[in-house]
Amino acid sequence: MSHKLTCIVTGKSIIVGNDYYQKKLSQFGSEDNLNHLYVSRQVKSLLKRGYKIQEVRDLLKIDVTNKGLKPSDDIDLKRILKIEDDSSEIDNIKKSDPDVVEFIQKLKSSNI
Repeated sequence: MSHKLTCIVTGKSIIVGNDYYQKKLSQFGSEDNLNHLYVSRQVKSLLKRGYKIQEVRDLLKIDVTNKGLKPSDDIDLKRILKIEDDSSEIDNIKKSDPDVVEFIQKLKSSNI
């Protein structure tokens, strides 16, 4: 069985398998939360780097008027990121180079 998830920032949809859908459902707690708070991996990555929702939309050339998306002020960014995964020190690096982020993650995992 497949399911459709739609990113609330971009309006883009993906089709996912049942296992992935169930994983997301357990993270979000309910189907209603999942439908109202889901953001794509690409968007989540940009948000964690410190981009604001409108900056992400501009960067990805998303036309809000054609997709009927919520205004960026109406999206609870902190709640979205907290649901997806608990914040860690790595999230405090804003708009950082991906190589730097990867380096820091390796340092964290090696327990130095």
